[in-house]
Amino acid sequence: MRNFIYLLSLTIASFLFALFTGGEIIYYIFFALSSLLLLCLLYILAASASVKLHIDVENHVTHVGEKLKYKIKLRNKGFFHILFIVVDDKNPGLLPVTTNLKPFGKKAVKRIFESKRRGIYKIGPVTVKIRDPFGILEIKKTFKTNHKITVYPFIYNIAVKLPAMTAIGNTEVKNRSYEDYTNLSNLREYVDGDSLKKVHWRISAKKQKLYVKEYEYTASNEVYMLWDLDKAHYADDYNGVTDERSAECMLSLAKYCLINDVPVNLVDYETRKILIRGKSIKDFDIFKTSTLSIFPVFSYDFNDFIIRCLKSIPYDSTIAIITPHVDDSTINGLSNIRIHRDLMIFYTDKNLIDQRLRDKLEKLNVKFIQWGVKDASTNKKEVQYI
Repeated sequence: MRNFIYLLSLTIASFLFALFTGGEIIYYIFFALSSLLLLCLLYILAASASVKLHIDVENHVTHVGEKLKYKIKLRNKGFFHILFIVVDDKNPGLLPVTTNLKPFGKKAVKRIFESKRRGIYKIGPVTVKIRDPFGILEIKKTFKTNHKITVYPFIYNIAVKLPAMTAIGNTEVKNRSYEDYTNLSNLREYVDGDSLKKVHWRISAKKQKLYVKEYEYTASNEVYMLWDLDKAHYADDYNGVTDERSAECMLSLAKYCLINDVPVNLVDYETRKILIRGKSIKDFDIFKTSTLSIFPVFSYDFNDFIIRCLKSIPYDSTIAIITPHVDDSTINGLSNIRIHRDLMIFYTDKNLIDQRLRDKLEKLNVKFIQWGVKDASTNKKEVQYI
């Protein structure tokens, strides 16, 4: 643009000088400069009309941290060689690309899209800048695009060691209230405290010792996920890393349950009612889609949310608490409701929790899992990624 102003000023000055002096050479200079301006203008107008653009995206769905490739395909439908063309697709992670186009030529500009946050993103609009060969004039042309990219939280294939009280899937539970008296699993010798109702009198008479019957444990078990959306617990999460870790934890756990045919429920933070109920892997897409609209924006205290939710959750269910914040208040609240409840805490903050708090949770027999962090004692991650 600066070159254009200089050249235009020089052209006007030469015209005025020729007009008042009448010098023939000055007129020649004026005609040369004005002709150059006209040629440059015609060139960029023709080049702009000749350029066509198309975006080819390999996939419209990706996950946080994954790289998605796409191409910006340029085509020159004119007979001018476009020597200087700048392509800017507003990609925050990449710089604009400078290239050229031969007459009737094609060129593909390879780009990569990567997002650190979940959500729906749009590629473009794409702005193309074209300059004439002398760098005097520049014209911009904007191509509106309708390519939307859906970015879901990253999902891990995991295997989780669940508390012994109630296990997931086909494994058994050890709470005697869930004994199935139609399925005998074993006979063993009587020990103090065993109920006389379980004595197998016929075998005991034959062995001359008291033997009791052990039954298989069964339970109609469901998993209830309580996702911490208290914005106070994400106050220092400026880049959204902790929020994404919580979202990926929720989805990974939901997928694990559904693959193993375990019903899993996500409790709504605002109403404390079931927001999503899944029974098979076919329901997993509902959980994925929900993460695009669920963010930690509530002022409601999460500890109070847990206590109120547990009043309505069945006792034979597994409660998975997904949170980046555990303190003494959390533990005190759990200590009052721990009896006969199967609780797990998935701690999603990247920093290790205070060992003092972890010891307290262990005394309460609350299963604690540090999401994505190795156990210091075993040097292994507490969640197995498979």
